[in-house]
Amino acid sequence: MSEIMRQRSRGSLIPGQPVDIIVKNGPGACGLNTWAPYNPYTPLQSCMVGTLESMSDVVVPRFKRQSRSGKFFFNSMSHEKVISAIDQVGHGYQRHGIGPNCNIGGVNFFEDVAFEGPQLAYFVNGGNGSIPIASPVAIIDEDDIRRLVIEVATKVRAERGSGNQNNLFESLAESRKTLAMFSGPIRYLFSFFKKNGKRMKMMGPAEAWLAYRYGLKPFVSDVTTIIDGLAKPVGVRRETSRDSKNIRETEESSFTCGDSVATVTVSKLTTDTVIVRGMAIDEHVANLRDNLGLSTKNLFTVPWELIPFSFVLDWFVSAGDFLKAYAPTPGFKTIGSCITTERTTSALYTAIATTATGLPGYSIVRPVSGACSSTIWSKVRGQLAQPGIVIRSNFRFSSLTRTADALALLSVVAQSFFSGGGASSGISIGSKITGLK
Repeated sequence: MSEIMRQRSRGSLIPGQPVDIIVKNGPGACGLNTWAPYNPYTPLQSCMVGTLESMSDVVVPRFKRQSRSGKFFFNSMSHEKVISAIDQVGHGYQRHGIGPNCNIGGVNFFEDVAFEGPQLAYFVNGGNGSIPIASPVAIIDEDDIRRLVIEVATKVRAERGSGNQNNLFESLAESRKTLAMFSGPIRYLFSFFKKNGKRMKMMGPAEAWLAYRYGLKPFVSDVTTIIDGLAKPVGVRRETSRDSKNIRETEESSFTCGDSVATVTVSKLTTDTVIVRGMAIDEHVANLRDNLGLSTKNLFTVPWELIPFSFVLDWFVSAGDFLKAYAPTPGFKTIGSCITTERTTSALYTAIATTATGLPGYSIVRPVSGACSSTIWSKVRGQLAQPGIVIRSNFRFSSLTRTADALALLSVVAQSFFSGGGASSGISIGSKITGLK
């Protein structure tokens, strides 16, 4: 049986809470000084609220049976929700008659009219209560999303076949080899302190940070990698490579709406969030070399890693991942891969001020309040994109660690440049910052 495309939908829109109109000291009731429905006016329909949902996917015959046999499916899928909501009912404005509506026993009574309910939603919709809140307009550029998809796909392909599932279980039978594996990091640690012991007293905060990040921390990571590798068996294994990136942008604006009596200033907050997730599943025969990270792919990317300051370029563009994505992965069989793009765009409307239009005979004694919103959510799954070199989505130093690295690096380079090398401690902290003496 062949796969069948399927279309589904659910949800509905219903009338939102109406806006009741009440009056005090109005026609026929002046002097009673009590609130009552304002006849012959009927309640105002605010807007339509609810969720409309649609989905397009693929029906796989005998899906459960095939899943139990170990098969994976990465079929295309699209899913969308459109939501219209009254988030805070609030209340409408209250107008007060400037001139008396009647005089009883020498006492003046003034007409008051109040709107009770989500009048903000009514105004935002232009007085048309038969439609939902207008769908928000996306603010993230489609080109930015395309670059994000490429960045995630490149990272996933770069991680395939990296051999980062650390495993040294078989090396227990070969003690000399196991000790040799540990000896490299251990010799480095002793060499580091022996070489830089006297100079460490001269270290400033910048050099101390870089010594930690690119000296001691990699050493600890190497030892941890070796130790963790002893816990896993070798043999046929399926490995999953994953990556996820996101972009979030907000935009604030305001506009006015209302009727002949009141003008309402409305704040509009638009939020646009895109999350891209990628994954690939591969099957291979795991051995000690792969589990240590001594894979063919890692061997091909060593030259790039040894280039001084190559990691700085990788802060800004996906050059390293691009090279690694095209490195060979012998022995790895691709089971499947996919990329998912999830997007949420919402617009939140909030009343911030209400003023009288200047219509003779009325003043505003209570402003409009409340909030309403509209949201579009979508998720699309498709094939994993091809790798490419793009500007990274987080190149703006949003990470505190990256910011600290950059500031420390600039400080050490500047100190070395302006002092001719004399004022710097001269600590050597690994190939990643070769040249900082």
